Amino acid sequence: MPHHIHCLSQLNVYDNLICCYCMKVEANWMRSGSQLLGPSDAAKKVFSEINKLAMILQVADVVAATAKKRCKEAMETGELTKKNKILIAAACVFIASREHKAPQSFKDIAAAAGRKQTKIGVVYKIIRDTLKLQIVSATPESFLEQFCSKLHLPHQVNEIAKHILSVTDKLTILEGKRPQTTAAAALYYATQAVKIKLGDKEHNVPLTDISRVSAMSESAIKESYKTLFPFREYLFPSGMKFTNKSLLQLDEFGKSAKNDSASTGWRQVCVCVC
Repeated sequence: MPHHIHCLSQLNVYDNLICCYCMKVEANWMRSGSQLLGPSDAAKKVFSEINKLAMILQVADVVAATAKKRCKEAMETGELTKKNKILIAAACVFIASREHKAPQSFKDIAAAAGRKQTKIGVVYKIIRDTLKLQIVSATPESFLEQFCSKLHLPHQVNEIAKHILSVTDKLTILEGKRPQTTAAAALYYATQAVKIKLGDKEHNVPLTDISRVSAMSESAIKESYKTLFPFREYLFPSGMKFTNKSLLQLDEFGKSAKNDSASTGWRQVCVCVC
């Protein structure tokens, strides 16, 4: 075969090979493009669910934005392809709230999403492990901020409750209790010691209200309250100005759920917050 014909035949082979390669690349690109469209559309649906949860839970905009970011990152890995969009949204809101130190409990998120805590927990673990996130455990202090905000309590009440938490932490009085329960008990002590002035009237915050915003049962809060009672003299800041007012009886505590008052002889210290 003449040399120039041999070279042309080789070029034809190379052209065919290159053409086949390009076709394969294009096919792969089209395939991957169609796959990318799926998660993008699915992500939009999850974003919508995140917005709904953010509205119900009253989380900050920055928390919702972070939840969407985590959702996008996790969905791009392909690990959440078959997972329910509401579960993904709930898990992402939980992660984002922890990252911004404004934690929402699994219980609250599950109630808002209408899904079981265990199922949300499974998706949460997948996202956490896939993205290699270091999620910091929630503290009683972080929950306390939320509870005070939801109840529209004055700053002084928050500071007193923080001091109580500090004392309980140093003395390990409520060690092992859930952070929500510890925060709720400290807040209940603070609100029993501080009367809130609304208009011309003063009142203590009812236990039922603290139970509602904390999503902790009244019995759990009462139990922690009783545990703290022997240390009551050390719980409050030394600089507080007290006025001796009403008595609080521990032995009748369980019978006084309506007015949340009674005693063993200790005079409840009360201050007026205007």
